[in-house]
Amino acid sequence: WSVAHAARDTDRARDAALHTARGLAAAATAPGRDMFREREAALVRAAMEVLFDDRSLRGNTDGYYDPRNSFVDHVLRRKKGIPISLACTFVAVAERAGVARGRLRPVSAPGHFLLNYAGLDGEIFVDAFARHRGVEAGVLTRQQVEEFLERHNAVDPNAAATMLRAAVSGAATPDDVGGRCVRNLAAIAFNDEKPALQIVYGALGETFAPRGPSREAYIAKINACITRVKAKLALGDQRLLNLDHPPPVDSPRVLLLAAGLRDDVDELNGIKDTLSQRDRMNITQLVTLAEAHLRASSQGGSGVGIQPAGEVSL
Repeated sequence: WSVAHAARDTDRARDAALHTARGLAAAATAPGRDMFREREAALVRAAMEVLFDDRSLRGNTDGYYDPRNSFVDHVLRRKKGIPISLACTFVAVAERAGVARGRLRPVSAPGHFLLNYAGLDGEIFVDAFARHRGVEAGVLTRQQVEEFLERHNAVDPNAAATMLRAAVSGAATPDDVGGRCVRNLAAIAFNDEKPALQIVYGALGETFAPRGPSREAYIAKINACITRVKAKLALGDQRLLNLDHPPPVDSPRVLLLAAGLRDDVDELNGIKDTLSQRDRMNITQLVTLAEAHLRASSQGGSGVGIQPAGEVSL
């Protein structure tokens, strides 16, 4: 039902965008210009006007870490979201209205998620999270995005320009976008001390991970294993089960949810020596905690607490 509801609202927004676009395209067209590109640019502007001005979709600044921000049906119903979900909604409406697939390119920049569009009048970056504040806030030039990245990441102008070039040239694929959404949800579940959800989102995230012998695939595999271990350790810690009368450590619930921890630990032990010293220390700390938990479980004791361990960067 949620998917059908989201599709219905998206279709309504598409129809409104088409109506607005016809007027914009008729007014903007001039002799000698590329009629198709003029119409496409008009559709992009119309989709922005319909979604962010008429329908009042906006960035959820007050509840940024609310998991509902990552689900399109909730975004359409509540009219609030985060950069990636608002960008996906915008692209879905614009493409249904007639913008060629792939013309609005996802830009997964460090610290923000934007859309890149190259029209007849030049390149723009759409900030779907800020567009409700007006065109000035939501339609940016390359220089403005570079300045944001410089401030947000505390880097010099050259480094910010390099970051943006890399993000634009390697435009995010659907799997990249899906993976980023799921990682957001897994991080929220961890911070909310909901390790069962973290395991679910972690498993889903692996379906979006790169395949093959690439460096990116290797990093994704390691980080997925780290996520599983952290979540299973949290599940094994009776203090995080939120029960008034915790069950024995060998209860079916704990054993089922923490199943496979030994295999995960063995996998981390097998790969940690290939990493940098910093990453190797992080994983060694995590493995030590996991080994202590396994020993305590086998002896009938309580689980051990877990501290956050960073992802690897290689």
